[in-house]
Amino acid sequence: MADDTIDSIIRPTKLLNYMTAPDTVIWSALLASAAVPGILNPVVLMQKLKDGSIVPWSWGSRFKDGSLRYAFRGFLW
Repeated sequence: MADDTIDSIIRPTKLLNYMTAPDTVIWSALLASAAVPGILNPVVLMQKLKDGSIVPWSWGSRFKDGSLRYAFRGFLW
């Protein structure tokens, strides 16, 4: 997933899985996975805390699917 901020071009894509982001709420990860530029806007990933409350993950950064950037890199260059 790619962070949708100005310097996301500089920062590498983040690999989020059950080990690196175990408390991420599944529905928010699914929406971020479907957030393809031009089709669905980037979304805030949510996490579930130990007390059961759901809060934004990573200070509310917005995420989108980053795989297209790498999948079509060979075709664009």
